[in-house]
Amino acid sequence: MALKVEVDLSDEQLKKIAEYISTFGLLPDLSSKGKPLDEQFMTVKQVAHFTDQSTQTVINHIKQGLLKSNKIGKSHRISRQALKDYTHGE
Repeated sequence: MALKVEVDLSDEQLKKIAEYISTFGLLPDLSSKGKPLDEQFMTVKQVAHFTDQSTQTVINHIKQGLLKSNKIGKSHRISRQALKDYTHGE
């Protein structure tokens, strides 16, 4: 069963939706398509959103060794493999 929904959005509403999609990386990253999970990376903010945790909790779990990350400057990058291991308790 198909459901068709039409919504009229203002330019401002469309801009907010686009910013949300961009911020949380909800569009597929075509540059990483086909790469192994350990070569695809997410930000702390993306992991927090995906796991429904705060960014501080994600950072604390990195510091405690519960979640593996690569530190680039002051930022952490988490591989999708590390996220998979983390969510499966490995």
